[in-house]
Amino acid sequence: SMTNNEVTVISTNPVTYNFAGMAALGVAQAVNGVAAQGGQPVGMMMTILMPERLREIKLKNIMRETEAACAKENVQICGGHTEVTDNVINPVISFTCVGKAPVDKVLSAGNIKPDMDIIMTKWIAMAGTVMMLNKYGEQLESRFQRSFLDRMKNFPEYFSCVKEAAVAVNSGVVAMHDAGLGGIKGALWEIASAANVGIEVSFDRIRVKQETIEICEYLGLNPYDMCSTGVMIMAAEDGAELAEKLCSQGIEAEVIGRTTESNDRVLVKNEESRFLTPPRGDEIYKDVKGMTL
Repeated sequence: SMTNNEVTVISTNPVTYNFAGMAALGVAQAVNGVAAQGGQPVGMMMTILMPERLREIKLKNIMRETEAACAKENVQICGGHTEVTDNVINPVISFTCVGKAPVDKVLSAGNIKPDMDIIMTKWIAMAGTVMMLNKYGEQLESRFQRSFLDRMKNFPEYFSCVKEAAVAVNSGVVAMHDAGLGGIKGALWEIASAANVGIEVSFDRIRVKQETIEICEYLGLNPYDMCSTGVMIMAAEDGAELAEKLCSQGIEAEVIGRTTESNDRVLVKNEESRFLTPPRGDEIYKDVKGMTL
């Protein structure tokens, strides 16, 4: 139930990438969108479009996965719609998360001003790595040791940003943006353009797991343009203090850059500045040469 000083916040997104774990990822993306606005996720609605040829077991798995993910976030499934249609070749799920936020705590990119710190949580491309493991599992098993691949089994545990968002709301954050498709570079572009500020980010401070680096190198993919669900980008007056608060709660966080007066969106690598460009496709959709499915 809502009180007089609370407002509704909503986030919606489709999951069009077909893999085991797609529903849990979709739930995470939807709750992250509410959390990024300073909201507490409360309810979830979903629409599932299924191709005719798909077995009922797949639908049951999607529902089981959704229920488990929502229960973990303490979010109630409020309703939904399932339809069989020959307009899709794989399942397409659309999740809409509804949340509530104190009216004075609703966050938006409009709060971001020049000369603020940009903070990033966790590690980029973890979601993309999990998708690649699903897609190219057999080839990766022939190339990497089982023990190495097993180290990525817990990556999905990092997909939700609800915990860090709740900490940040009480620790000086002025705006947040959850990174998803388009990767970290796309997310930085999006938050800077939504705030209408420049941004300068240090490439070396963007965290990426060694496992992700090795898998991306093998597949010839760029982790900086790869789905990064689980990463929250935050803006704050005092980024060091916010990062410290997050770290004290067991959440990896680091100041990676600052907003600027200019309109340039710049990534600094080895003292060389490169301009960020508007996000195009995500690396997860690339056909990897020499890989059979």
